[in-house]
Amino acid sequence: MSLKRLLIFVSLFACAIFFYACQKDYNNPLLEESEYFGVKTEVYVNAIQLDQYPALAPSGFEWDSIYTDSLKFPEVFYTLFHDPDTSGNGFYQSTKFDNVDPAQLPLLYTLTSPYKVYGFDSLITMNVYDYEKIDTVLQVDSTLMTTFNFSIAPGDSTLPNADPYPQSVLVGNSDYSIRLYLTWK
Repeated sequence: MSLKRLLIFVSLFACAIFFYACQKDYNNPLLEESEYFGVKTEVYVNAIQLDQYPALAPSGFEWDSIYTDSLKFPEVFYTLFHDPDTSGNGFYQSTKFDNVDPAQLPLLYTLTSPYKVYGFDSLITMNVYDYEKIDTVLQVDSTLMTTFNFSIAPGDSTLPNADPYPQSVLVGNSDYSIRLYLTWK
């Protein structure tokens, strides 16, 4: 008889465990709306935030030291494209931020049209430039401040229990810190 009681107890315990495990069904929209319901297949970059940049240009001199700009801070603009760019629609910022003082950071730029990431894990190149134009010369000769190569995909985070669809990602190195704000669909 004790073996029969043990078997009943183990069966009831197993049923209780299975019942409890089924209670947290994030894929059932009838229970309640969940941010994890369904699979998101697209991601867009909708804003770029510059958090940090070095005090000196790659040359070792102040930014804009050879130009007539007395403030010696960079005029920042961005480009963003797939590498190689087969989509034909890279993002090229048409405006610039004048004399970006590190004390003004963070500096947020919202894209007028979100930049679509074509294919998760595809290589994306982001360039940060210092706009340069000498008044007496017609052409623009901008200085490349830095380049980042990265990809964006669901679940990329190395943090435990992290949202698989983060609202922002951080790209950077020891001198630069840039946050990209995302929209998942």
